[in-house]
Amino acid sequence: MKLKYFEKVVLILLIVIITTVGYSLNSDLKGKVDVKKLIEEEKINDLSLTIYYMESSVLTNIPLDVEHLMNNVLTKKIVVSGSDLEENLDLFKKINLEELTLIKECTSYYLDARIYYILESKSNGQLLEVVIGGFNPDEGKSCVWLNDYQVEDCAILYDVISPFLPATL
Repeated sequence: MKLKYFEKVVLILLIVIITTVGYSLNSDLKGKVDVKKLIEEEKINDLSLTIYYMESSVLTNIPLDVEHLMNNVLTKKIVVSGSDLEENLDLFKKINLEELTLIKECTSYYLDARIYYILESKSNGQLLEVVIGGFNPDEGKSCVWLNDYQVEDCAILYDVISPFLPATL
């Protein structure tokens, strides 16, 4: 009888631990990436968006990390600020952290960065950093790095920069 009671206690403890770990992963992301709050505290003239991208038709010898993407001669760079950014700033505020799914840390992933963008403030530095072009084989899904957190690929992370990119990308 004691063994069954012990098994129940262990099972309940495991459920509590697993639930807590899952909650802490997502709450950790929410605490670090509150884009709407960060943007609302800034003056529009202090904000700039820098986008580095490589056309999808360009083939490379090796997969690109962010540094190689930024320094590649075939990479295009767009800087948007002031009133040009203001027209589409609401798109950034639509990044709903409830919809982003944090991917647990994995040791193996594939990164071929094709789009990298940074939203920066003159007074507070980097507010948002996104690297697009990853694949997580453990999860079998495309992934994106958002402020150093690996999240599942999400359309809103493309939508915020699409007004500034050429239609042919």
